[in-house]
Amino acid sequence: MLHGSTSLQVYSLTWIQKRETMTHIYQIRIEGQLDGQWTDWFDGMSITLEADGTTLLSGPVADQPALYGLLRKVRDLGLPLIAVNRQTGALNPQSTTQEGATKE
Repeated sequence: MLHGSTSLQVYSLTWIQKRETMTHIYQIRIEGQLDGQWTDWFDGMSITLEADGTTLLSGPVADQPALYGLLRKVRDLGLPLIAVNRQTGALNPQSTTQEGATKE
């Protein structure tokens, strides 16, 4: 039984290490419009003002704690959160290409 437990630990460690090297792209839609001066406050996220009066924050987010930090900032501004979406695929910081994308 010890062997099975060790295999699970190795698998878990490998999975955790892989997850730590992945950066996902998120889109956070909020009600109201923010101008570009907020980019630094939102950790470099791209700010897009939409025609419907919403703001779209988008960009790479390192991990779940970083995502929660961004959401906390939205809350602190008192702006209603409309949606949070994770884009398919992820960035691997070691190769700086999107996962699943082909290099040319």
